[in-house]
Amino acid sequence: QKPSVTYFSIDKIKPSSQQLSIQQKKIRSSFDSSISQYNQRCHRGLPLRVWLNNDKNLTVTTCLCPPSFYGHLCQYQNQRISLTVQFQTFSHSRQTLFAIIILLIDNSDERIIHSYQQLTYLSAQHCQKKFNLYLLYSQRPKNQTKQYSIHIDIYRKNSFTYRGSLLIPLNYPFLPVHRISVQLNIPRIDENRQDCIDHRCIHGQCMRYSDDSKGNSFCRCNHGWSGKYCTIPHTCMCSPDSLCIGVLPNNRSICICPLNRWGSRCLLSDIVCQSDKTSPCNNSGQCVATDEQMISDKKFICICPKGFSGERCEIVDSKIIVTFHKDMILPSSILIHFIQVINNSLPENGSTFKNIPINHKSIIIRWSRPFHIAFTELSDNNYYLITVQKTYHPSAIISTTINPSDRCKHINELFNETIVKLHLLRRIKYYHVPCQRQHSPALLCFYDNSHFCLCNDYGKERVANCFEFNASIEHNCFGQSNCENGAKCLQDKYICPQASICVCPKCFYGKRCQFSSNLFGLALDGILGYHIQPYINMKHQPHIVQVSAALTMIVIIVGFINGFLMFITFKNKELRKTGSGLYLLTSSMTTLCTVIIFAFKF
Repeated sequence: QKPSVTYFSIDKIKPSSQQLSIQQKKIRSSFDSSISQYNQRCHRGLPLRVWLNNDKNLTVTTCLCPPSFYGHLCQYQNQRISLTVQFQTFSHSRQTLFAIIILLIDNSDERIIHSYQQLTYLSAQHCQKKFNLYLLYSQRPKNQTKQYSIHIDIYRKNSFTYRGSLLIPLNYPFLPVHRISVQLNIPRIDENRQDCIDHRCIHGQCMRYSDDSKGNSFCRCNHGWSGKYCTIPHTCMCSPDSLCIGVLPNNRSICICPLNRWGSRCLLSDIVCQSDKTSPCNNSGQCVATDEQMISDKKFICICPKGFSGERCEIVDSKIIVTFHKDMILPSSILIHFIQVINNSLPENGSTFKNIPINHKSIIIRWSRPFHIAFTELSDNNYYLITVQKTYHPSAIISTTINPSDRCKHINELFNETIVKLHLLRRIKYYHVPCQRQHSPALLCFYDNSHFCLCNDYGKERVANCFEFNASIEHNCFGQSNCENGAKCLQDKYICPQASICVCPKCFYGKRCQFSSNLFGLALDGILGYHIQPYINMKHQPHIVQVSAALTMIVIIVGFINGFLMFITFKNKELRKTGSGLYLLTSSMTTLCTVIIFAFKF
């Protein structure tokens, strides 16, 4: 089957449909040959032979039943909750490892936890994963007089820091099998949980559910207590370094294990990441054992530090050194856009942000994703081509100079009004024409509201190769932004991003643009903060910084000498017989303290 849309590569079109069909035929043939017929004794289960006595060769055949069935032949269906859940995180938590505990509870005073599932979630690895889970009732059949619901607790895995709780009500208790499909947001790191006041929470704290419009609340019990109002004591059987959050009807504790420990009581150590040999993750990456509930060929995953990527953090970010022509007027900050070209698939776009120090004409950009096209946006819809690479080379160092001739023109500058107003399907046929005209210098690129086009040499002709790029997109990380004060949010990838950055408006700064310089007044911090160039010698700093530093040093030296001489002078008892002498002595001490504090602040 041909794809509905054809996406061209940077170089030439590489046929892959024939290879794909051959691979599919091989998969089908190998799968068909593996099917064998056998007598199915266990309904929906697997037969298992158990040896009772090796000497007498006594055996018995039993059945291993899935959670949805029970009985000696797996012939009965369980009343159950079939939950399909997908999680989303905000931009600041994509490299945070979470422990997610999903509980099936009732509305009784005991708040019985009928069953639970526990997940280890990392957005960088599991952002598109759908978890299919079963939650079973503790008794058969279930009690129809009770109201059941799904309670979800979320913790940071490495520190057991509580992030928040979510509630999924079960509105149809008459269903024997309740199927639910839901997408949930992990609460923000600074989200106001609006702690409620309920004096009935004896040994716990009243909390409100995140993202719950009805304002439902619950009692989050202290260690060793359970029940609706935390009035039922229980003995926790978890290991000392784990977190105990509840108990099942059979008095089995629910434990959250620390990193690289596992088991129902967290008593087992994982040897994959705790071996005596070197860590399997390179460049100081954090090794995390794969969740035992996930079907995966990987025994571990690596959480890479900034500047590294890959399955084992073995890939160093690409480094792009961009130098601007001396005649170009640069803003204080620019956007850099990247396009990864994928054969017969939609291109993947990503963006980042870079500040340009005053009097600087070069910047260094580091990028961890594969890319083929890089271009910069100096101002609103004012693009310049940085580089085009037909083959992506990881950890490459690219140096380039941007000249005024590298500017990518809008189609309004290349076509007349009649062609510009045509529908895209009619207008795009003319996109080869600008590339074939005799421009001086030759046209490198151009764009419209939904495409970014390159002018490439294809054989003896020069043609346009266009890739989808929305020039008017709202940069808000697609609704998952954690930026404040109207800041833009940029991320490195549309699907499953691993890094994001906030582009602050004027007078705001900080990682999330949470700080404002509007209240600085005439303080030096607000005046000189944007002029100071980090890691640059004082000789090469702007003149305003040098003059300010010189004046500050003069004030410090003169103030210290003045205060020291005043202190020596009015230390004499004869001069302190009058009130003015005591006042001047105190004033000299205050002057010395003020000058010393000012010097340390500088």
